[in-house]
Amino acid sequence: MMMWKNYGNNHTIFDASAGTSPSGSAISNTDSANAWTGTYPTLMGWNGSSTYGVRVDRARLADSATTAAAYLPLVGGTLSGGLIGTSVDMSGGIDANEGMFNNIDGLRLINPGGGSTVTQTSTVTGAIKITLPVSHTNTMMRMTVKVYEYDTNESFTVVLGGYNYSSGNTWYNCFAYIESNATEDRNFTVRFGYASSKGQIYIGELNSQWNYPQVFVTDFQAGYSSYTASAWQTGWDVNYESSSFGSVTRSIGNPQVNNWARDGVNLSYTSGSGNVGIGTISPDEKLTVNGITRAVNPIYFGAINTDNGTYGPYIQSFDNKGLKFDYNGNTGGEFQVWNHDQNGGGAFQVFTIDQDGDVGIGNTSPGAKLDVAGSINTSGSINLTNAGLNTIAASNPSNGYLRFLVDQQGVALTLNADTTSTFGGRIYAVDGNKATPGYSFTSDPDTGMFRDSANVLVLGVNGDTRIRINNSDIVTYKPLAVNKTSITSSVALDVGGVALVGSSGVGDFYLGNYATANHFRFHTNNSQTYFDMNCGQINWRQGSSTRYYFYPSTANMTINGTLTQNSDSRVKENVVEIGNCISKVQAMRGVYYNRNDFNTEVTKVGVIAQEVEAVLPELILEAPDTGLKSVAYAELTAVLINAVKEQQEIIEDLKTRINKLEK
Repeated sequence: MMMWKNYGNNHTIFDASAGTSPSGSAISNTDSANAWTGTYPTLMGWNGSSTYGVRVDRARLADSATTAAAYLPLVGGTLSGGLIGTSVDMSGGIDANEGMFNNIDGLRLINPGGGSTVTQTSTVTGAIKITLPVSHTNTMMRMTVKVYEYDTNESFTVVLGGYNYSSGNTWYNCFAYIESNATEDRNFTVRFGYASSKGQIYIGELNSQWNYPQVFVTDFQAGYSSYTASAWQTGWDVNYESSSFGSVTRSIGNPQVNNWARDGVNLSYTSGSGNVGIGTISPDEKLTVNGITRAVNPIYFGAINTDNGTYGPYIQSFDNKGLKFDYNGNTGGEFQVWNHDQNGGGAFQVFTIDQDGDVGIGNTSPGAKLDVAGSINTSGSINLTNAGLNTIAASNPSNGYLRFLVDQQGVALTLNADTTSTFGGRIYAVDGNKATPGYSFTSDPDTGMFRDSANVLVLGVNGDTRIRINNSDIVTYKPLAVNKTSITSSVALDVGGVALVGSSGVGDFYLGNYATANHFRFHTNNSQTYFDMNCGQINWRQGSSTRYYFYPSTANMTINGTLTQNSDSRVKENVVEIGNCISKVQAMRGVYYNRNDFNTEVTKVGVIAQEVEAVLPELILEAPDTGLKSVAYAELTAVLINAVKEQQEIIEDLKTRINKLEK
């Protein structure tokens, strides 16, 4: 007998099959309200005077005193059908393979019968096809479809739903969105259709390929109409369709919702391949912003061709008194730079590039490739790059002119001057200077050649030096082309061939500045090569996308990818497994620390090289110039792997010993 704790000693569960109570009195050995044949042992409730409550027979099924058809399983029993009701206390757990549902205020199935498919096939082709157990029943529903693929980060979850309207077997007000890893393209179209008298849902295309796919429909919810549990509990089917879709009435395209990935402080649009819009849902470029954009740092953008009579991009100062860049489609596609009079005189145009490529400075309607309204002062040279005939002329049509003619065959100097003038059409050969060159011209006396000092020849224009030649070098103040017939636009030095910097294995090449701040230097001293930098961080890019970041001030490096080491067995020999790894790990410490040479403020995590060297000298490298020791952290992983294995062997041994002691 078993006593009921909460009801005292007279409340007992006992074997009533003999028809005798625990006190010896005669009792019914069947139900206290409905008699039945007591041909088998029966457990019944006893309150001190009569039997009542719930009985349990040898089949381990229970029923109440008034209902013989409702059964609850005991240990080892099986629940047939779902568990129906408005509320259930599941604090003790549940084991049901058909889920829970509620017919009163909506239906919810955790795992609908037949709503999954698993496979050991490596490649499956076709759209994932989910067939509902019913036709179109005017039911409003939603569900979750979880797809596992045996590829890194390619598993995903689809949340979808809609209204299967019975008239015309049509879906209405459908939705679908895909949650996945942002770095992978999981942007599958979700289709809602009808075939073989059943509602169907497709994920993907007929030629979609899946790698060991495992698909599960879960958390199905239904309401509004026709949501009786018995109609939805079983009869689902999940398969793949590679030949043709059924009658599709609704499609949801581009449902992947998380295309943005974050790498530290960087945010990138990764798995998506389209355009990004801010303030607009119809971006027509990689980035389209509808509204005011404000940047603290400079904005860089490429050329934009606008021919619809509207303004293109411009950059304008906040107070309308600074610089404005304006691509004006209304005036023939000009590029203009405007300024504003600080004294309140209004805006005026200072620079123009017209649709023919002519540049005007102080001239809003240039008539030549460069048309300047005013004087030109330059500290450099004028470089002529046209493959045909080039002309530099200082002219006065009424009194003559001076002209340099340059083509691929050479340079010619033409003088046409009034012989009765002060200069008499002569080219002077005195030493001269940049203001009055020794070789000058009647109409332009401060342009020409002069001898600056012994063995130094200078070409000057407008009283300033352009090219300087002496016994050891040639100095030019404008872009220079070497071993080429023309020069590339926007470069200072254009070499048509191999350029050698230094000799005998020693040389320096500077970018930015020479031996001062803000420079980058390539240096070799015939024994080692150095990259010296004094200009912020290094960004290694592919096109406009940065792949690697190097921060010299902290010696940190970030890569937007995976760093690997060659570890193929085909290039290895003398392979010996590492032993005694636990003791080696115990000899090392994982520590927090601060550097005392640079980046001292940042607390780091690592090991001590000397401690590692004591047990694993193979992981230590010593710098030949400074003697500082470094640790091959990646190779330390092999030691940790074997340490875990050794530890697991100890654990398994201890478990075996404990099991023997407990028996």
